Amino acid sequence: MGKRDCCLYYGAAITTRAKRVRNLPLINPATTNRMLRIAGAFNAAGERCAILSPAIMPRISGGGWMCSIAQRVSGVPVLSIRQLRRRYIGYILTPFTAIAAAVVLARRRKIKTVVQYCYFPDAFLFSLWCKIAYGSKVVLDLEDICRPRLADWKPGSETRPVLQLWGWCLMKLSVWLADMVIMPTAKFSPVVPEKKRLVISGCQNVSPDDAIKPSDGGIRLLFSGGITEENGIVLLFDALKRLDGQKRNLKVSICGMGCRKEWAEDRAKELVNIDATVLGFLDSDAFVSLYKETDACFAIQNPYGRHGQFKTPSKGYEALCSGKLLIVSDIGDFGELPDKVCCHLRPYSAETLAAILASLTQDAANVKRLAALEYARQNFNVGVIGDKLRMRLAK
Repeated sequence: MGKRDCCLYYGAAITTRAKRVRNLPLINPATTNRMLRIAGAFNAAGERCAILSPAIMPRISGGGWMCSIAQRVSGVPVLSIRQLRRRYIGYILTPFTAIAAAVVLARRRKIKTVVQYCYFPDAFLFSLWCKIAYGSKVVLDLEDICRPRLADWKPGSETRPVLQLWGWCLMKLSVWLADMVIMPTAKFSPVVPEKKRLVISGCQNVSPDDAIKPSDGGIRLLFSGGITEENGIVLLFDALKRLDGQKRNLKVSICGMGCRKEWAEDRAKELVNIDATVLGFLDSDAFVSLYKETDACFAIQNPYGRHGQFKTPSKGYEALCSGKLLIVSDIGDFGELPDKVCCHLRPYSAETLAAILASLTQDAANVKRLAALEYARQNFNVGVIGDKLRMRLAK
């Protein structure tokens, strides 16, 4: 009897259980959520997809070996592979431990497809091994793009130039190796050959309409992710300053890390009539609790900034699928969203953002939130994306 086909999605997903058992400092929520959702879509397409993760960080302390952890998260099998618990050395060895795991799995299953998350060195080497050793089809999940620039070497740049150069090389190699490339926006097309492209922007199980709860206070807004100028933190506080002259029924929470975190804390203290709080990095439970209470989310990355054409915030699609009012700039393909499901930040200015916030009412926000849920069901639900993958993989 022949081996059953399987699909392995390799990347740095870190589950809550893996974090606890291995005593890791973070759970890497953006990567983990993306991988679980895309793996769910592959399963919906009939691909029997499981996640294979190194579940390790460079500065892990201790000694000996960390046993593998097998679990099921959101219906997706997740295997955190066996790793050496040695500072830096364990992280460097991840390509070899990943390949060793593939060798063991290949004894029982035919590794028909490998999905590679972004273009980290271990992920590329794992995909290369599976393609050579097992003839696996390689699908690259290209979440962002690296483009080295001389300006990155100037003092005060928010971009790490060496990482951009290293990432660009790995990105080129990964695109070359891949048979298909999943892109979150069509703006990535210049770096991906046409025959390999598949645009999948949002992918998530969509919340029911009753997830929108009546608010018992002011409108609660959330800015999450990198606290940097390019991600819109300076623009946000410029807008809040313009509205601070009179009492506003707004509560703004800011979570994440970045080079503007201390600056944001100082600006928040200067506001008199608007409640703005910089929370810094939150663990998974604290963020989920905050998110449930949120009415509106910002995705206001500068579309004309350094990474304006090379990154697209997945938090925007998460907001739509979760029934949050989305206030969004024209980054990625967000500019194509219908006006009824979000608030477009056009033009990209503090004046425009202040006008949006000044006009917000709970009733108007709820109308857009319900429309966003319906739009997400039609375009971003895991089953819809699964059908899209099934048709493409059949070609």
